[in-house]
Amino acid sequence: MLQASERLLSKSVHDGVEQFREICERTRIVPDVFNLYEWSTWITPTILHKKRFETAFYLIALDALPKVVPEGSEVQQYFWDTPANLLEAHNSERIWLTPPQAYELKRLSYVHDIEQVVSFARNKRFAKGTTPLCPVAFTAADGVVLALPGDSLYPANYDLVTEHNAHEYVHQTMEELRRNVTLLHRLELVGKLHTKGYYQNQPALDDHLHLTGENRNFT
Repeated sequence: MLQASERLLSKSVHDGVEQFREICERTRIVPDVFNLYEWSTWITPTILHKKRFETAFYLIALDALPKVVPEGSEVQQYFWDTPANLLEAHNSERIWLTPPQAYELKRLSYVHDIEQVVSFARNKRFAKGTTPLCPVAFTAADGVVLALPGDSLYPANYDLVTEHNAHEYVHQTMEELRRNVTLLHRLELVGKLHTKGYYQNQPALDDHLHLTGENRNFT
């Protein structure tokens, strides 16, 4: 059971009654922000125009498992596992990951040394910034393609707000859409929007980790 005070603090931040910084000052807690590294930024596709978000992902390495208090609205439960195991559970449809989660876990799954990942985030990624990833969704005959910046299907000079014809390729399979283009940077979703395909045949944006593990500049 959560302590009443923890529930109240979480609800206060969620409802906008009190800012996180104000709570930290009042409770004399100092977040370890100096070991928190910007990792990526994702924007909800325009096809989900009723409610869109810009979400920042951060990386932090922990020496021990912390006490976690699920917020209750955005987070209801949690568990710890490796990127590879989480992806396998998603692939077998035992859990569901949002496309950004699947994408980030996929490129982390190729690296097995946490100290190496932290060094990369701190020393190589720190000054690079992050290109916002706003997927452009296309319905195919056998699933959904989420095109990302650099993909041949991704609109040139995309402004992140213009809607497009999501049914333009509805009579082609995802394999045909792959075969008919030159540049790939996409996810392929099937069934209940489970990510089954990860494709990138060009350098990663901002010298980041590569979606298919081709991390030539990682070490």
